[in-house]
Amino acid sequence: FGPMITIGESETPSWTDMPAEKLDFYGERAMNALNPIVRARYADIMWEKRKDHEFARSAVRDYMESAQIYSARSQPALATDATTRAMEIAVRLNEKQLTAETLSRSIQNARAAASEGEYVTTLELVRLLLRMPKRLVADALKDLATLAREGATYHRSVGGESLWTEREFLFVLRDIARRFSDASALTQVTREIANSYEEHAGTREPLVASSL
Repeated sequence: FGPMITIGESETPSWTDMPAEKLDFYGERAMNALNPIVRARYADIMWEKRKDHEFARSAVRDYMESAQIYSARSQPALATDATTRAMEIAVRLNEKQLTAETLSRSIQNARAAASEGEYVTTLELVRLLLRMPKRLVADALKDLATLAREGATYHRSVGGESLWTEREFLFVLRDIARRFSDASALTQVTREIANSYEEHAGTREPLVASSL
C-alpha cells in the first residue's frame, strides 16, 4: 500500500501520517462492509498500520473470497493479485493452519475456474502457488499437476493459437516434474512441448511478401 500521488515529500492521501480517527473508521469498515473486496482492503490497511493479527486473518479470508468473485467475473489478474496478497499475509503471520487453509482455498478457486473453462485464471493461480516456498506447496504438487494437465489437454484440443497456452501449462508440468526429480515425466513433457511447437508452426499462415 502507499499514497496514490507523491510529489516531493507530499503524499495524497497521506500514508505515513494517517490520523487515528481515520484508522478507527477503516477498522469499522473492515468489520462491517458487505463487499468482501472492500473488507479485504480495509483489513489489510489495519494490519499494515497497527499490526493487528485479527485484521490480518480477516484480510486473508476476505482476499480469498474476493479472488473467487474475480474468477467468476473472468478477471484472472485481479484473482491472482488477491490470492497473492492473501498468501503473503498468511506466510508473514506464520500460522500453519491459516496458511494451509489459504492454500486449499487457492486450489479450490483454480479448480472452480477450470470447471468454468476459465483456464487463464487456473494457469495464473497455479503459477502463483508454485512460487510459494517449497515447504508450503510440497503436498499440493499433485493437485497442481492435475490442473496443469487438464489445462494443457483442453488447449491442445482447441488447437491453433491455443497451442501457446497449452505450452504454458506444459511448462508448469515441466517445473513440477523437476521438483519431483521425476526423469520419466520430465522427458515426456519435454517431448510434448517440442511437439506443440512443431504442430503450432504447421498451423500458422506463412508470411507472404506483398507486391506493391
